[in-house]
Amino acid sequence: MWQRRGIDNIIRVCKNTSSLPVATNKEDYVTTDELGSINNRISDLTQQKNDLLRELRRKCNHLRLVELDAYPPMRICADCGAEERGWYCGYHVLVMVGDTWNVPHKKERVLVKRTVDSAEFYRYRKDGPLYPVGQSHPNFPGGGVRSYEQLIEIV
Repeated sequence: MWQRRGIDNIIRVCKNTSSLPVATNKEDYVTTDELGSINNRISDLTQQKNDLLRELRRKCNHLRLVELDAYPPMRICADCGAEERGWYCGYHVLVMVGDTWNVPHKKERVLVKRTVDSAEFYRYRKDGPLYPVGQSHPNFPGGGVRSYEQLIEIV
């Protein structure tokens, strides 16, 4: 019985699709050239967006921070999305008053939010390449002290 019902559904679908409009003119078809052109525009716009994000990150002083109160603790810049884990020898870039390291703008920084919700925390990431800084940066070889400039370098 179920097999017959399945065949009836297929026949009904086939009858319904026969009434769909069929492209008859050459202009009605989307060409692969048009699709390629659109994909190229998307790639160009993505590259422009990422370039602007890199420029924002170069100029950012990371003054507004959000902290994830979890295991491991993390901070992220609310303006540019720079993020750093605070484990081991502490924060090296996203430093605030009371933290060990002395870095530029330390006294000007404010914690705009502290959360235990990782989904809320990660909303502050920018839509583009991740921007790890400090201990999270590839230039940070475990335990070695690097300059502030090396730990904020955009990779």
